[in-house]
Amino acid sequence: MRSWFRVADKCENCGLDFKGEEGAFLGAITLNYGFVVFGLFPLIFFLWKLSGQSLQILGFVIGGTSILAPFLLYPLSWCAWVWIQHHWLRNPD
Repeated sequence: MRSWFRVADKCENCGLDFKGEEGAFLGAITLNYGFVVFGLFPLIFFLWKLSGQSLQILGFVIGGTSILAPFLLYPLSWCAWVWIQHHWLRNPD
């Protein structure tokens, strides 16, 4: 990663192409969405049930999380997507 939202074209050490083919960023965006919806939201709901807070509090927490979490998890989703592309989806040719 060059910065929080800019992905380098290639790895400086090994030359691995991070960008891949046209549209490769869609995999990273899908992973980011999956991290938030299937990872964070169930955790927030579980913690809300344990705490016994009002439903309004849950709405504020999920609203804030749905805005902030994709930005915070963006580098992680790109790293995970590059790993998946390199190890699972790589053409053996």
